[in-house]
Amino acid sequence: MGEVFIWRLFNQVAIKPAVWGEPTDPAVVENVLKNDIPQILDYLERQVPAQGFIFGNLSVADISIACFFRNAGFARFRIDAADWPRTAAFVERVLKLEAFERLKPMEERLRRTPPAQHRAILRDMGVPLTQDSYGTSLPRRGMMHID
Repeated sequence: MGEVFIWRLFNQVAIKPAVWGEPTDPAVVENVLKNDIPQILDYLERQVPAQGFIFGNLSVADISIACFFRNAGFARFRIDAADWPRTAAFVERVLKLEAFERLKPMEERLRRTPPAQHRAILRDMGVPLTQDSYGTSLPRRGMMHID
């Protein structure tokens, strides 16, 4: 799921243009939306419960799935509830949890703020921060190769 939602969708739609100033590859995005994501959703539709959470009580399994869809939402992706009703309802249930709801104001501010100003914004919002950071005012590429 990370490969598809983060590196193929979010990287193409958000990171490449906004961070690196590179164009989105429409062929990659089209393939993700037409092939990769439907395969994931077809699988999840058979696995997630109609009510409640995967193992009865909320667990890291539920959160780990929902996180990918929260990120995909930043790339304007939404699950089609007509095609994948169980998965759409499950993800909505998890993302409605108080912990996710409390993150929304921070997410909104950070998405609209240049990275060099993130620490100041978080500090202003009362988020506990370490004294030092390895962050820099300019984004830098990691060692992982991403297509």
